[in-house]
Parts: sequence; structure tokens; C-alpha cells
Amino acid sequence: MIISGYRLSLHAEKRLQARQEIKVEWIEKAIQNPLFFKEMSNDEWHFYRNIEEFNNKVLKVVVNPQKEIIITVLFDRRMKYEDRL
Repeated sequence: MIISGYRLSLHAEKRLQARQEIKVEWIEKAIQNPLFFKEMSNDEWHFYRNIEEFNNKVLKVVVNPQKEIIITVLFDRRMKYEDRL
């Protein structure tokens, strides 16, 4: 599966199967229009996006831009949308 130009890693695929509440559209939103973005290194970027439809929880999408792979997807329990306002 390709999402916003990135392939899903096996780990990310398993996360989506286990966490069926995470929708592909939300991952696309996080990558295309993040609430904020962190470049951890040349091969690891973090995209964050609050998901209004899911009680404003913050979705974190970790990608490897060099390999064009989504490494993992998760709701960051430590991050609150209100913290970023």
C-alpha cells in the first residue's frame, strides 16, 4: 500500500491491522498537513497531526524519507493537542 508517496513497512502494516481505528486518511493528513514536524535525522522524520474525529488525539507517523517507507503509526499518548496550541 502507498500512502502519500510512502510504502508501509511490515511493522506499520501490522500496526494498522492491530489498531483498526487508525484510518489511512488520517495518515495522509498527518504527512500532507501536519500539526508539526520533526526531522530526527536524514532517515527519520516524525509527522504529528491531531485527529478531530478521534477525540483530538495526536497521531504520530514515522517515516524514512530516504527509503520512502512509513516505519510506524501510533497515537502518541504523551502528546496532547492542547499542548501544541
